[in-house]
Amino acid sequence: MTKRRVVIGALVAAALVLSLGRWASEQYTDSLWYAALGASDVWHARFMNGMALRIGSFLFASVFAFVNLYAVRQSVVSLVLPRRIANIEIGEEVPSRYLLFVTAALAVALGAALALPGDVWPTALLARIGRPFTETDPEFGADLGFFVYWLPFETELYYWAMLLLLVVIGVVILLYALTPSLRWTRGSLYVSSYVRRHFTM
Repeated sequence: MTKRRVVIGALVAAALVLSLGRWASEQYTDSLWYAALGASDVWHARFMNGMALRIGSFLFASVFAFVNLYAVRQSVVSLVLPRRIANIEIGEEVPSRYLLFVTAALAVALGAALALPGDVWPTALLARIGRPFTETDPEFGADLGFFVYWLPFETELYYWAMLLLLVVIGVVILLYALTPSLRWTRGSLYVSSYVRRHFTM
């Protein structure tokens, strides 16, 4: 292991520790504030539902992004980067495990960036604990509780899923544009059969 890798690893570990420490201190301070107001149950509901939303959306977004990015990775047979030794320039092939690591890291970064925000927890809580009104809407035949409790949460999930889909599509197109599979040539756009199958799926 080179010295540069050790330094980078130490910096990443320090950044993670500092970020987790700040997050933990914020949660502890919030819990004390809610407890002082006699609303510990509210903080517990906020924390549990917010964490469930963040973790669940993060895992789903990361897996969805990784599946699509891995498909892009499979289209790259090899990646050769120039490396200069003295006055000689030599092409060095990047190991496949490095490419897989970059793919996973980018998927995790997208998952973290696209995770549901914590302020959605009230709608998630209402969707989970909502009770039927025993009154049916004459137009749609659904209980009125559906429109009060479940529909707002479903709408949030719909808009989040659309955002996730559009962002991943944009990243995939950008990465394919860096490869010969998707390029502008002779006044027309060339799209390989592999890319067409990916977009179709």
